Amino acid sequence: MIKIGFIGPTWIEKLIKKSFSMFPNIEVVYRFSDEIYDAITFTKELMNKVDCILYSSRTTYLLVKDHINDSIESYYIPLKGSGFFEALFYLIKDHPIQFISIDGLAKEYIQSVICEIEGIDYTIVEHLGIVEGYEKIVQRHLEAIEGKSNVGIITSIKKVQDALKQYNLPVVWLKPTQQDIIVCIERILLSSTQRRKRENQVIYGKFLIEFKEQNVQSLNKKARVKNKLEKALYRFVDDMYGYIIPVSETEYHFIAYRGDFERITEGYKVLNIFKEINQYKELKVMLGVGFGMSIPVSVFHADVALKQCQQHSTNIAFIVNEERNVIGPIIINIPTVYQLTDHEKEFQTRQIETIKKYLLKNNLNYFTSDEVAINLNVTKRTANRIISNWLDSNLIEFFGLEKVNGRGRPRQCYVFKEASYENRINR
Repeated sequence: MIKIGFIGPTWIEKLIKKSFSMFPNIEVVYRFSDEIYDAITFTKELMNKVDCILYSSRTTYLLVKDHINDSIESYYIPLKGSGFFEALFYLIKDHPIQFISIDGLAKEYIQSVICEIEGIDYTIVEHLGIVEGYEKIVQRHLEAIEGKSNVGIITSIKKVQDALKQYNLPVVWLKPTQQDIIVCIERILLSSTQRRKRENQVIYGKFLIEFKEQNVQSLNKKARVKNKLEKALYRFVDDMYGYIIPVSETEYHFIAYRGDFERITEGYKVLNIFKEINQYKELKVMLGVGFGMSIPVSVFHADVALKQCQQHSTNIAFIVNEERNVIGPIIINIPTVYQLTDHEKEFQTRQIETIKKYLLKNNLNYFTSDEVAINLNVTKRTANRIISNWLDSNLIEFFGLEKVNGRGRPRQCYVFKEASYENRINR
């Protein structure tokens, strides 16, 4: 797992954390401050603790490079066309703009956007993003719009925006979008030294297939489904330039390079093979993938990952990496990452948090076994077993009975011990 230090202002905190959450193979150490010179202190603090540092802007990046000579892999979030589209929208939606003075963007990005809009001309104010010289940038913007009507300004520097607002001019601060940030993170993954070392690491994967006998009407149909499944598996492994090993009718293994696996899963976010498999209701397919510094360790981790899959009732995949972190489930959603140490306790904690989030979202105080089954994606039988374990651990207690539409057998309801019993609601 690559470790990245991020340094930037407080306004970007929510956006940057949301962007990094889409990359479970990255550990991030955040440092936020609205005082740009704090970036120098933060860099000295982090440079021996992380693999590389990402700065929120080129200005911050250049400032640190001017004050620190020690080398560490460093990157900054570039400003691109998507951010310009957003800034342009906010500028022209309330003002009849005919001329724009722009700084912080390359001419190529500006031309590709402006050429699609009639009646708007522009000029570019060049600068190196030097903090001490922002007053000169303000003056150059004012000179660029002098004598012109229906003008607007787009600047990449917050101090320039604040200064220009004193002149009662339409001015927009050009900021990176989430798309810009995600592209930047992907490029860091591809170019970092640690990434290049691990890209050639060999991984081991194990597919386990279960046929739901009640859904298989004949041996011929089972054979057809199995044939389509095998084609999907072989195509999946072939896309990784890997090697597949049929172990039995219900088990297939594969070996591939980690870099190719991360490429086709888009950083462990997507497994397109499950889109194909989900159409076959007769099957339950589980995938455990193991990373390790040697093949035997990778195989062992693949077995552990497969055990995580067996806790669920649907097609699902988990990864156990070389640090024994569990990554998953990998379906279409962003997976979570948790430590494998004391797994049973960790797994129980995650289940409880899922139910608590459901209760909070729906403004409920108690839950039933049906809701546990739905939210944890398990069978009703498994849900009852989970509730029994929670009762034995003194985590929950019996609350009462709930009638469904006034008919049928009442359902037992439960509450967490620490829950408040005031203002209980009736459903």
